[in-house]
Amino acid sequence: EYLAAEESYDVLANFQGPYTLHPVMARALKVSGDRLRLRTPADSGGSFGVKQAIFPYIVAMALLSRRAARPVKWVEDRLEHLVASSSATGRITNIAAAVARDGTIQALKLEQIEDCGAYLRAPEPASLYRMHGVLTGAYDIPHLAVTNRIVLTNRTPSGLNRGFGGPQVYFSLERLMQRISVELNLDPLDVIRRNLVPAARFPYRAAAGAVLDSGDYQACVSQALDKGGLAALRIRQNELRAKGRHYGIGFAAAIEPSISNMGYITTVMTPEERRKAGPKDGAVSTASVAIDPLGA
Repeated sequence: EYLAAEESYDVLANFQGPYTLHPVMARALKVSGDRLRLRTPADSGGSFGVKQAIFPYIVAMALLSRRAARPVKWVEDRLEHLVASSSATGRITNIAAAVARDGTIQALKLEQIEDCGAYLRAPEPASLYRMHGVLTGAYDIPHLAVTNRIVLTNRTPSGLNRGFGGPQVYFSLERLMQRISVELNLDPLDVIRRNLVPAARFPYRAAAGAVLDSGDYQACVSQALDKGGLAALRIRQNELRAKGRHYGIGFAAAIEPSISNMGYITTVMTPEERRKAGPKDGAVSTASVAIDPLGA
């Protein structure tokens, strides 16, 4: 709703991600941040990232409310939502590695092409950069070279979706681990374990800059194999393969960054601007407070 007396907007929406996109919407409406009020219901349901993508519609409704001089409501059914809401980005990854004969990875090279759809809208290309600090995953890979390219196509606009950026990274990385095991005739699980960051190395700084604060990945894998019943799965696999059935058992090691607060979007800033903005992890907030002589 546009409040003419205050020249401001009042919005009630099940929007998620207000702190990162509020400035984007305010600038689109050409108002200061204090003239755009975002309110969210106490129970707004799940998201999986899609709810951050409604911000263009919030801007459109705000403008319509100002033009019509009355409140405006957005209503869509599930089919309309599935057709028109944002999709995840598409990615093509060329990945290569320098590998010792025992399966230890010494260096990694990635060339990533990110399809962000027809329009690049905030916070994309977040799907490309959320995982950028841990492109080597849970593995102790000392050397890394990366080339990123972002392309715009005729697809619908992309947005955050289900751990955005993570599946794109791990699909290629874990396929590489499998390929190494095949080429060197090694057990895939042995290749994974041989490359995991050792417990004694924590806190561990990854080649791309992320700090892994703690962990015991070897113990985690052992527990997963035990709790997941790998021995029983192997027996079932052999039984079914003896009958001519296809039965595969896959392994993957994944680690996700946390406490980002989307601080990675500062990568578009200059080094001087980033220093003023504070740590990239988003763990620090700053504010300026002014008090006039009357205490207001």
